Amino acid sequence: MKHSRQWFSIIFALIVLVIASSMSLYLLSFIVPYSKNVKWLENSSKAYYIASSGIEQALWDISQNDLWYETTTTFSGASSYSYSIDSQGDQIPEPKKGNSNFDTDWNRIWYADPIQLAIGDDLVSNWGNIRFDFRVPDLDQDGNFSDQLIAGTSNDIIVTWQLSSSSDSLIPSSTGAFITSPDINTSSSFSLASRPWVTLDSSPATISSFYTNNCRSGELCTLKLSVIGDLSVSDIGATPIPYLEYQIDTSGQDIPTRFTQIESSGRSFWFQKDITSRVAQLTTDQAFDFAVFQ
Repeated sequence: MKHSRQWFSIIFALIVLVIASSMSLYLLSFIVPYSKNVKWLENSSKAYYIASSGIEQALWDISQNDLWYETTTTFSGASSYSYSIDSQGDQIPEPKKGNSNFDTDWNRIWYADPIQLAIGDDLVSNWGNIRFDFRVPDLDQDGNFSDQLIAGTSNDIIVTWQLSSSSDSLIPSSTGAFITSPDINTSSSFSLASRPWVTLDSSPATISSFYTNNCRSGELCTLKLSVIGDLSVSDIGATPIPYLEYQIDTSGQDIPTRFTQIESSGRSFWFQKDITSRVAQLTTDQAFDFAVFQ
């Protein structure tokens, strides 16, 4: 009788052990995937913040160098970042990187958003090869620009410009120096090299000679183009234009673009996150400082 009770206890204990093991395995089938998901979320979030660290490091590198500083880093471990700094080009904007809402191959310019380029340090070798092109956006998205001409005559100034160094500035000297409605409506690019300019003391000068004398290596010069005229289509209703579109072609001469683009990637084991940041090479505060200086 005693042995029967012992065997019963052993069998009962085995049954309890089997049931407990089965329940444990069943619970683990839920816990293990959940723990993996938690780890994946952890590494995914970690990769994002590592990529953010890459952006901060790139900004630090830029602050310690020239506006047109460019560099690239690569991954160096399971948890690391890589980043690239792109701040120069021979075409503004680069294809499909424009900020116009109508055509991403073009940038926009309007009253509160002028073109500001840091082009000192003797970067431009031939101003005659740098071409500017302005146009009215394709407002009705029909691919036809001939029905969207900007209103005005050859005497109506639409866009003005100024080239400034630390010691002097070059400004348009007459109506023929400014960008007018016919310049925009002809849909042809033009150069600033042939336009009449004067310095602050009213001395005639070409953009090439001024640049050579005032924007040598180590000198910071700024080219600014601003909209000052009315923006409306030459139709019966004088339809307002939200902004103009522009492109700049430097014929192979790399110059600092208006924005420095930073692309950073963060990696945490098998997860990778990418972040892109655009930084203005010249800020509004800097532009205001220039105005006060003059």
